[in-house]
Amino acid sequence: MTPTDVLARALAAALLDGPWEATPMLERLRVAFGTDRPSMRTLTRAIRTRFATPPSRDLHELAGWIYSMRSFGDFARERLPILGYALPPPEMTESPWRVPPLARRVSSPPT
Repeated sequence: MTPTDVLARALAAALLDGPWEATPMLERLRVAFGTDRPSMRTLTRAIRTRFATPPSRDLHELAGWIYSMRSFGDFARERLPILGYALPPPEMTESPWRVPPLARRVSSPPT
């Protein structure tokens, strides 16, 4: 069984992984869980009512809100397996340590 906090993050990740419009959001949930359930439509409507725009693309904020929803318990009891987990693209930032950049090996084309 999927722990509820992981389920809330998987739901949030799927919802944030594209346009913030009801139909594409619902489709991403269907793909992530491999099924179509009424609870997905309920969740999508509730989130679109609460957040007119994505919550700064912040997975933790949205997952926390989903986790606190009364109807989340209904979704969790369905015990759906997570078939796909949307991951945000990695972000490169400046290193807090003074280290040289990694060397890149430049290979020549085969002759």
